[in-house]
Amino acid sequence: MTPEYIRTAIDYNYWARDRMLASVAQLSADQLTRPMGSSFSSVLDTATHIYMAEWIWYHRWRGEPPARPDLSALTTVDAVRTRSEEHTS
Repeated sequence: MTPEYIRTAIDYNYWARDRMLASVAQLSADQLTRPMGSSFSSVLDTATHIYMAEWIWYHRWRGEPPARPDLSALTTVDAVRTRSEEHTS
């Protein structure tokens, strides 16, 4: 695995994340939080899970302990997007 390959994979992750967030931002509040009966109870919960996984990997790459982040403020797509953009650097 080369550094260039890793950069490409990280760039792809950010691209896919941003597309997902743009798509779910078009949903109504009801659609975003409606129970789906899957692994995560709603679309918003799934987006929050994706953020959390990215947060954990971001901290691992930096050599920091990946303790669970506080997710209580992630009640909207904009909140998830804002927090996610902290990793894009």
